[in-house]
Amino acid sequence: MGRVTVLRSSRSITSRARAVFVIGRAEERDAELLRFFLSVDRHVSDRVRALFLNKEMHMPKYLLQVTYTGEGARGVQKDGGVKRRNSAQALVESVGGKLDGFYFAFGECDVFAIADMPDNVSAAAAGLTLAGSGVVTCRTTVLITPEEMDQAVKKSPKYSAPGQ
Repeated sequence: MGRVTVLRSSRSITSRARAVFVIGRAEERDAELLRFFLSVDRHVSDRVRALFLNKEMHMPKYLLQVTYTGEGARGVQKDGGVKRRNSAQALVESVGGKLDGFYFAFGECDVFAIADMPDNVSAAAAGLTLAGSGVVTCRTTVLITPEEMDQAVKKSPKYSAPGQ
């Protein structure tokens, strides 16, 4: 017998489907519920379909390069590195993502973090939250896999360079 678990949605789910998020395998009696979620919104639809099929959804990866201000560096001295990593993890998870790595570094950037986030909007929200704190600056870079690069080089975009 399959199961359906109903959880509160994350912020990344669109407003029309915020009420619930379905995970598990649908039984016949749950087919109508599944059809409803699949019809609500394309963004939600892909997530629900992937979850019902027990497939992991591909989330884009992002590199966050964080630099502390003087005040931010004093905060790290006071709180320590683990608390900063936990804070970064909470931030990423709050937009529906997963923190893959978090490293302090010497040089121009103080922190390099790699995170999976549902979409560019979620990554932008995380970046704006960081910048809005006033104690860090953040540069976010979208990362692509070698397989995605293979797909990119197979495309034939048209372009005219300036002055040509």
